[in-house]
Amino acid sequence: MTAQANNNADKTWVCGDEHRLKKKGVGQGIQQSDVICSTVSYLTEALDSLEYGKNHEECWTGKHFIKQLRTKIIPAFEHAHGAGYQALFLIDNSQGHSAYMNVNPGGKQAHMHDGWYDHDGRTVSQSMVYPSDHPQFPNQPKGIKAVLIEHGLYKSGCHGRCEKCNPDVDVACCNKCVLERQPDFQQQKSLVQETIEQSGHMCIFLPKFHCKLNLIEFFWGQVKKYLCDNCDYTFDTLKKNMPLALASVSINTIQLWQH
Repeated sequence: MTAQANNNADKTWVCGDEHRLKKKGVGQGIQQSDVICSTVSYLTEALDSLEYGKNHEECWTGKHFIKQLRTKIIPAFEHAHGAGYQALFLIDNSQGHSAYMNVNPGGKQAHMHDGWYDHDGRTVSQSMVYPSDHPQFPNQPKGIKAVLIEHGLYKSGCHGRCEKCNPDVDVACCNKCVLERQPDFQQQKSLVQETIEQSGHMCIFLPKFHCKLNLIEFFWGQVKKYLCDNCDYTFDTLKKNMPLALASVSINTIQLWQH
């Protein structure tokens, strides 16, 4: 959830022909990752957040979520329910939970697990990262092009990647799509799923563009309404109101969303 200091109620009372003066821009904000449970309500111990804007931290990424899972979410569930209980986490289908490869080597891209491919009837292990003695890109991710060249599948006439890939269509529209269809990529679980299952719990990834299936969206809606109703256009007030807003949603309301 993202909340900004200048987010306020859509409507307000004014006198006569007066107009409400609004702040320019959304102001500084908080990016927050929350967990709700239909048996114990909001898991305060699982909360993680960061502040963004001028002189503040970077934006929320998948690395933040993995760390939150390991150090906060899973321990908070186990502390709330005790030993012997297994969680089923419903995970929203966020781009922040995915890892991405560039077409070319280096740059900002994920360092992925080793893959594999079949060659002349044998399985060949393939590193997704160049070795430390590589002359140009030591310890850097190879990127889509280099990985496919090693596979013998690179298509020079295709785009490196396009924005309209459809995994349900048989035609490979770009080299990214070709790579995604390889068996090692098809069989690889996400780091989110691996982290949860290694802790003895389960997860389901909700479908894209179906926010009504995600209970946390209803929770965030209630929280944001509280923040808007109590906005005074200062970041300090936003930070002060955030825990009050989170606590304002009752367990009965959360259970109604589930059913």
